[in-house]
Amino acid sequence: MTHLGDRRVRDRFEVVGRLAGALEFVERGRVVDISKLGLSIACPVAPAIGSTFILRLILAGDEVNVDVCVRHVRPGDDPGSPYLIGLEFLSSSRGLESAIDRVVGLSD
Repeated sequence: MTHLGDRRVRDRFEVVGRLAGALEFVERGRVVDISKLGLSIACPVAPAIGSTFILRLILAGDEVNVDVCVRHVRPGDDPGSPYLIGLEFLSSSRGLESAIDRVVGLSD
């Protein structure tokens, strides 16, 4: 792999106005509780309150993607996952609702 060196020696240009960007990373967490409105998850990383992202859930063997917003971050009990994160679902789908029902035992 070639080292690119310090690229900061080159000119940088200020962006005037808004320029969107996306940062994606994968961090695994453990679902602590769930409802049709949102969930709490124990995680080793604390996202910013108010941030939004797409959460990939695996519930009852089904993979469901859902838009979420971080509503609170609290200290957790697990040293491996020191944060308890409250997430609100910003979108829903029949697949998400069905998976939640199966997980909490509301349907077969």
